[in-house]
Parts: sequence; C-alpha cells; structure tokens
Amino acid sequence: MRRVWRKKIAEPVLNLLALGMTSEQMALSVALGVVLGVCPVFGFPTMFCILAALVLRLNLPALQIVNYLVYPLQLILLIPFVRLGGWLFQPAPISSPIFGVLTATLHAVVAWLCVGAPAGLLLYVLLRGTIKIGRYRKASCTTNPATVV
Repeated sequence: MRRVWRKKIAEPVLNLLALGMTSEQMALSVALGVVLGVCPVFGFPTMFCILAALVLRLNLPALQIVNYLVYPLQLILLIPFVRLGGWLFQPAPISSPIFGVLTATLHAVVAWLCVGAPAGLLLYVLLRGTIKIGRYRKASCTTNPATVV
C-alpha cells in the first residue's frame, strides 16, 4: 500500500510542484513554508506564505502545502514560543485578560522571530544541498541506465 501511495500519488504531485523550480527555489519554498507555518498567530502563516511567494516569485502551491503540513508543529510550538518570549521579557503585571493574551502573543511572536530566522537559514542551506544531490543522482540514473541496479 505504501509503494502504491508513493508511486501513484506522492511522486506525481511532488514532480508537478517541482516543475520548473531550481534547487534553490525548492529549498527556499520548503524552508519558508516551515518557518512561516509555525508562526504562533493563527491565520498569519497563510498570509505570510502568499506574500513571500509573490515577493520572491516562488511556487505558491508548494509553499502552501508545506505550510499546511507543518500545522501540527505550529500547535506543538505555541506554548514553547510563549514561554521563551516570557523568558526574554520581564514579566509585567497583567491588568486584564485581554492584555494578558496580547502580551503573550507578542512574546510568542518575538520568540518565533528569534528562533525562526536562524532555523530557516539552516534549513535552507541543508535542503539546498540535499536537493541538488538528489537531482544529480536522479539525472545520472535516468541518463545512464547501466547504473541502475
């Protein structure tokens, strides 16, 4: 069943999404999709991905698919971002529940920016090299059938 899923669904969709994209564009789409997708403010990742795709001329469907795939990670990282943001700032006396939520959200966004930028850069560099190697191997296997085992 796993082989059928990969051959009939996953590979054709991935090939369609990667059509016409360079290794750098693919790596940037995935890295931005992950980093923007874990933004601790619900609804913003989709808007950020649309904006990034338009500004950087990236494949919007590929970027949005990655964004949606990391949605569980957004939920998992919400509390750590709030706690890290609270650790970064001096705790303030909270006068109302609304102010408390806004303060926690601001703290989480600052923590996300502090963690997301270096993590995204590292992910981009790793993915770019991995995708280039994968494309090189795929190209060498398809052009020289004698190397296929």
